[in-house]
Amino acid sequence: MNIRINIKNIVCVFIIFYHIGNGQENKTKEMYLKEFYKMDSIVDEKFSSKIIHTLNRNEIEELIKDYFKLIELLDKIEGEERLKLKFFRFKGGAFNRLGLLNESNKNLRKANEYFYKINGDIDTIITTYSFLTLSDLASNYVKMNKMDSATIQLKKASSHAIKYRARKMYRASALNNIGVHFFENLKENDSAKHYFLKAWKLAEKEKNKEIEAFLGSIRDNIANVYLVEGKNKKAKALFEENFRFYHPDIYPRDPDYERWLKAGLQVAETAIKLEEFEQAKKILNDTEKKIKKNNFLAKPSIRLRYLRNMETLHTIERNHKKAYQFSLRRQELEDSLERKNVAKLMIWNQKLQDISLKCIFKNIKTRQLTKQKLASQQRSKLWFSIYVLANIIVIMIFVFIRRKQRVTKEEKNKYLVEQKVHILKLENELLKNDIELKKDDLFNIEERLEIDRKWVKTLKEKMKTIVNLQGKDRSRALNVLELEVLARIQKDQKYEDFNKKRIAQLSEEFYKKLNYKFPELTKSEIKLCALIRLGIENHEIAILQNIHPNSVLQNRYRLKKKLKIENDLDNFITNL
Repeated sequence: MNIRINIKNIVCVFIIFYHIGNGQENKTKEMYLKEFYKMDSIVDEKFSSKIIHTLNRNEIEELIKDYFKLIELLDKIEGEERLKLKFFRFKGGAFNRLGLLNESNKNLRKANEYFYKINGDIDTIITTYSFLTLSDLASNYVKMNKMDSATIQLKKASSHAIKYRARKMYRASALNNIGVHFFENLKENDSAKHYFLKAWKLAEKEKNKEIEAFLGSIRDNIANVYLVEGKNKKAKALFEENFRFYHPDIYPRDPDYERWLKAGLQVAETAIKLEEFEQAKKILNDTEKKIKKNNFLAKPSIRLRYLRNMETLHTIERNHKKAYQFSLRRQELEDSLERKNVAKLMIWNQKLQDISLKCIFKNIKTRQLTKQKLASQQRSKLWFSIYVLANIIVIMIFVFIRRKQRVTKEEKNKYLVEQKVHILKLENELLKNDIELKKDDLFNIEERLEIDRKWVKTLKEKMKTIVNLQGKDRSRALNVLELEVLARIQKDQKYEDFNKKRIAQLSEEFYKKLNYKFPELTKSEIKLCALIRLGIENHEIAILQNIHPNSVLQNRYRLKKKLKIENDLDNFITNL
């Protein structure tokens, strides 16, 4: 059958097909923005620090899915760099609270990219966002033990504050943050003091309530450096200045009682070191009265500092009975806080482990189904248009559809490959998070050993005190000491059982492979394999097993010989 194709009809078919194939719903920018703001307000509320840790696994999965939907909406909105900067800056902080530091860094770096795209529209708010973004990046790098990267970001934040003329408050804050990093993380006291003094000099130039309160923090930091240097008198003078500054009479409408009490306890603590006991007693007694009178002041950090000072003061005065009573109260409070923190951390880590890749897979699957549904709707519209057109045009449309389907199939295959790569990246990120958790476990063990050494030292002092007692006092003191030792043994046993259980749960699949391939391994050799797989260093293994580091090397050599390995033992066990 001869068919004459009219050029006009072909052009009409092309235009119709183009609009149907490429035209999703004809939404305007304003409509996308309205939809974005509505969803973002709900997501921001759930991402807040008060709510995020109360969500269950399913709610967190839905929250992350909504986050991806928001990114899809932003991709459809042209321009609006300020909005995108704000979005990625706050979502970076949200993922930090979730414990997903790599995802947090990804959002924060994206926010910084949009900062440079804004160009001439940079104002005080945008400069502040950029400063806080760089500060949050530095904080994340510290948690990831990447100290050099943290230093770079903090110095970059300081340069931004100067270059873009941020308020003196933020410029001083940037310098103070660098000082805190050098003091707390790098242990470089001279560099820390240098930046603290620069921040002090800059902050003194601007007089308002906010900057004066910030000066109190800088005074605290400088005083802490003086304490490390052994310059107790200089430190005490700064603490006393803060004690006067934070007094409720200074700002009676908005007093900071917590900072005031903390400054007073810092004065007392330094006075004890300088043997100025009367001043220390007066401050401590006043603090005790205020705490008893106002329950809202009895915060754990204040109570703990108060109990430590009272214990130290009574120990120096050789009033061992009262020192012992305050020691018991302090230990009870520390144990209570430790139990709460450990329980909270375990619950949250378990939530993150339960989520794993499941919510990401769900999100990807949902997005794929949405695209398939949209493609189906487009095909329906296309066939409806074809039905209306003349028969001669139907032939042209059919050829065009087949070509379009091939392109769509290639795009889908490409999309699936990209998603697989994305999933692999997420799996690597979760593995890195798992390694960080294992390193945190080791840090907790080392911290526990330090606590045990301090406890043994305290126990020795108490035994010296008991030797000097007579009669019933000595008997009662021995009974109390026996109860304390038994309680400590039970606590250490529970801690040891918990560590054994964590190592035992390392990987059932790993243990199955190990037992299947090497059934002749002993329990101690299997435990050594587990510690090597966790990436624990030789000296840390020696601490965990309470043996000499040389013994660890000998055990590794015997294990390598028994497994008949010629290459690196760590790589072999890691890839098992």
